[in-house]
Amino acid sequence: MIMSNSPHNQNNLLKQALEYNDAGINVMVAYYRGKFPPKGYEWKPYQNKRVPLEQLHEWFGNGKWRNMSGISGPISDGLTIVDFDAEQIYHRWAKKHPDLAKVLPTVKSARGYHIYMRSDLTKDDTHSYDNIDIKAKGLFSMPPSMHKSGVRYQWIIPLPEHVSELPLINPHDWNLSYLTDGIDGNEGTDGTDGTDGTDGTDANDGKEGIDGTEGVLKELSWGVLPHEVICLIEDAVEGTLPKQCGQRYFLIFLFCRILKGIESIKDRTAEELRFIAEYWHERALPNIKTKSFIMTRARFENGWRDAKFPPGEGKSLEIAKKAAFSSELVLPEFQRYSGDEIMRKLILLCLHLQLLAGPEGEWFVPTNKGQELFGVSHSWLAILLKMLKKDKIIIPTRKFTTNRCTRYRFIGPSMELVKNNEIRILFS
Repeated sequence: MIMSNSPHNQNNLLKQALEYNDAGINVMVAYYRGKFPPKGYEWKPYQNKRVPLEQLHEWFGNGKWRNMSGISGPISDGLTIVDFDAEQIYHRWAKKHPDLAKVLPTVKSARGYHIYMRSDLTKDDTHSYDNIDIKAKGLFSMPPSMHKSGVRYQWIIPLPEHVSELPLINPHDWNLSYLTDGIDGNEGTDGTDGTDGTDGTDANDGKEGIDGTEGVLKELSWGVLPHEVICLIEDAVEGTLPKQCGQRYFLIFLFCRILKGIESIKDRTAEELRFIAEYWHERALPNIKTKSFIMTRARFENGWRDAKFPPGEGKSLEIAKKAAFSSELVLPEFQRYSGDEIMRKLILLCLHLQLLAGPEGEWFVPTNKGQELFGVSHSWLAILLKMLKKDKIIIPTRKFTTNRCTRYRFIGPSMELVKNNEIRILFS
């Protein structure tokens, strides 16, 4: 029997995916707190072909994804899921069919239960009832995945070693419509009417409804964000995860800047977006020293307050200049230049540009702005940048770019001070 309700651990997740695969279930990677695959990952082709083992290792063995979904239908030996989206309805069914309720594999979901069987049904000859969905050829969440509400799917009755051991049943024979009599039908099913999935048909919470209107963000959570917004958030998380300890400070700030470019959340408060910060924290845990979320939360709140513009809007130089030229920081790099005011400002500007770009990002200072920035010619600014390079305060990363400006990275000792929280950079 197959039964795993363990909280996320990447080794456990891969092990579970391989066990499901051995049991005959085609398994798909899914977004954290979702059942749909990430942007760029198509699941429908796998309705007709098996997911290769090497693909499962790539998806579930790299620490990147958190949820998994099964694909029901012929590709999974006729596996069919009946999703009771309200506990009361499931218990009515179980009372009516006690023998089946004792033996059919059962998963506790966030609001009800999933029961597993085999059938000869196809997607074309199934339909949903109020709070009941028959998934004869489609996508469904599997333990130990987490629902958008934060509740994990859990096995109550385990799956047998192989799907072929499940009984062949036509769930339409159960006359399911009677089970919903007297039950409030507003809870919706798992992704078929738009209230739990991302491609629903009534547009209450889904991406688009049949009337073509976009779902409204009544309150912020994974469940109400449109699928394309979740994709953008996932990309932002993936692009700002630390690769070693000491990077959290400016990666969270970069993360906040990227989020500011997402139209539907850019004007929300840090508290409203706390669930996104929690997700970033969970993903970053292997490479952060202080494991408590308190530190990440404080960094996120400060970053969200200070991040005024997203990357790519040509505002980095303006933001860095404002912060650097008003800064009273005394950096160890200053000692090399005998208190020269222009070098002090240039070093501060370079450091702030690095913080805006992230720990491994690159930046540039356009020498044609030498007069505007420091009151010097463009050739003199180029000489000053070469001095910083010679003294190993900055290093060039790319030359001969499209705008002819060399890209740099700041490597002076102040970077370590920032990582160790010995100096704090403020953007306003």
